[in-house]
Amino acid sequence: MRRWAVWLEDSPKRLGAVAEADRDRWGPWLAVFFGAGAASFFGLPVELPEWVGMACAAVFAAGAVWAWRRGMVIALLLIGLAVYAAGFAAVQVRTVAVAAPVLTRALGPVDIEGRVEAIEPHDGAWRITLADLVVERLTSETTPSRVRLRLHMPEPPAHGSRVRLRARLMPPPVPAAPGAYDFGRQAWYAGLGAVGFAVTQPEILDQPPNALNRLSAAVGEIRRFVAQRLSDGVGGRAGGVAAALVTGHRGGVPDDVMAAYRDSGLAHMLAISGLHMGLAAGLMFVTLRGLIALVPPLALRVNGKKVAAVGAIAGLAVYLMLSGANVPAQRAFIMTAVVLSAVLIDRSPMTFRVLATAAVVVLLWRPEAIVGASFQLSFAAVAALVAAYEVLAPRLTRWRTDGEGWLGPAWRGGAVYMFGILASTVVSTLATAPFTAAHFHVIPAFGPAANLAAMPVMALWVMPWLVVALVLMPFGLDGLAFAALRPGLEVIEEVARTVAGWPGAVQPVPPMPVAVLATAAVAGLWLCLWRQSWRFAALPVLAVALVVPWFLVRPDILVNETGRLMAVRSGAGLVLSPGRSNGFVRQVWQEMNGTGEGAWTNRGLKSGWPDVSMACDSRGCLYRAQDGRTVALITHEAAMAEDCRVADVAIILVPTSGWACRTPHKVTFWDLRDKGAHALTLLPDGGVRIDSVEAWRGRRSWSGARAWDDEDEP
Repeated sequence: MRRWAVWLEDSPKRLGAVAEADRDRWGPWLAVFFGAGAASFFGLPVELPEWVGMACAAVFAAGAVWAWRRGMVIALLLIGLAVYAAGFAAVQVRTVAVAAPVLTRALGPVDIEGRVEAIEPHDGAWRITLADLVVERLTSETTPSRVRLRLHMPEPPAHGSRVRLRARLMPPPVPAAPGAYDFGRQAWYAGLGAVGFAVTQPEILDQPPNALNRLSAAVGEIRRFVAQRLSDGVGGRAGGVAAALVTGHRGGVPDDVMAAYRDSGLAHMLAISGLHMGLAAGLMFVTLRGLIALVPPLALRVNGKKVAAVGAIAGLAVYLMLSGANVPAQRAFIMTAVVLSAVLIDRSPMTFRVLATAAVVVLLWRPEAIVGASFQLSFAAVAALVAAYEVLAPRLTRWRTDGEGWLGPAWRGGAVYMFGILASTVVSTLATAPFTAAHFHVIPAFGPAANLAAMPVMALWVMPWLVVALVLMPFGLDGLAFAALRPGLEVIEEVARTVAGWPGAVQPVPPMPVAVLATAAVAGLWLCLWRQSWRFAALPVLAVALVVPWFLVRPDILVNETGRLMAVRSGAGLVLSPGRSNGFVRQVWQEMNGTGEGAWTNRGLKSGWPDVSMACDSRGCLYRAQDGRTVALITHEAAMAEDCRVADVAIILVPTSGWACRTPHKVTFWDLRDKGAHALTLLPDGGVRIDSVEAWRGRRSWSGARAWDDEDEP
């Protein structure tokens, strides 16, 4: 016992010694604590008072100052808690700063006046965002700051112009099921208070009135011109992809091409993010530095490396403008600019300090990004790449500069470059796999193979020719670049189609709870950030976190908020009720839960799965689950007495009191209307877990809006 007591007494000292050995990693870990504080804000069921985050940060900071000379471990812990609270406070401040009215129920058609703030093609139509609004039947206190409308017309109104039209407005959509993507949260931070569709053509009231709006309009028109020029010049399916790579407009990419990119694991190529910014920055940096070196008098008088870094940042700013400056592109620009700034102050850009600085800058600017797929995928990939760089770079440098062997320095340099592209593809694909599974509920099984084949083409052929095309476009000499671009894009498309067509190319993944994803993220960071041997303690934790979703109990019944769409478990997935309405919700449910065995008809479920059956008539259905329990889906009041008598669980889809139904577990029409979609899970111990969208979202700033039927989806 005494030995254990001594061990426990000395453990803080040993822990401090290990931490001291990795002292240069304390800064990056502070960025992790800041992000964790921001992320924890979104896990709360209710809003806390606005002063809580800042007050806790101040208290912990004061405690750290007091403890600094009394014990390093305690002081470090308090510093971490202070930074954690600061991250929490940053989201609180941001949440209050963007607060704006949100529509609570469907409205219209009504007259709307507003200024065109954004335009993008979407499924054969235009999606426009209007700001500075005047909405019929709404006061200034209840008018949203922005609305997004679907508009059918050959050409949209110009950016910055003020328009008048009639439109039907709805609140931002609520999640399709408990645990599904919450568009309402994204809309809150974007200042988007309603969505809808226009029922008349817009009337142009005036053009942009001031210099800023005129500049915005000019940028918008340049983007449209570039997108059209690329689409027409490259031609075919490749033209739409080329336009998407530069301007972010994916409306010209055919659905089958989009599906091939998605199923093969190449979808990230079509979304302007860190990949594109990094490739563009590297290309511009190398080109500018090479041009300076070709002019000896200039090379002797200026620092070519720093001038190239400044030029690359300026070029990235132009690329950001052309891409539409959406939030992921802005975040990628900030991150890449921070990396290039490290070159200006003579620091290595491939360090965790630079990555941590970029992460904190992004989170101070948009702290809500911490829960977004784009942020998580980007920083997971880069963190893994930096960790791999630290391990491999010294070895590759020694091999490249070693004069022995049959390969000369030039050939070895080329081999190292190609190996770097291939290794970075594998590392980033593996690092982002948990986040891909958590957000999209599928894993492209052959994504590494597709990326290994396509990334060299993208990096060494497509992106350079895109830059050349943009440089030559003002002079009308871009035809040569277009001719070179098309075969490169066709090769990537062929890779995508081939890999997507392989058996088992898309593997469905069970929904991953937030706690499990957070555990996997912390384990991954632990493995990447530390250099001591204790880093490998993260491997078993990471392995367990990745397999946990397959062992969790999944919902057996889903019902949407109107009761018009239901799903029951049959085998490994869900079988949905017949019909074509609520198409978006159907897609989300199947992505989250997989497709079950059998088909739901008007007479019931024809299932090939043993012990699962369902009989239906005009008054409802009786579903018999695999464990033998019966669930009544009641669509007519006359069936309540009989069905409730034999059912273990009742879902009452008619507007009547549920008191007449004596089943121990039930969901009523009013529950669905007030609490949104429900998920019912038949637990192995005989209990029933009932989850609702309202309970899952909590009482948050963005959760006050009511659901709307996707038959009116904009």
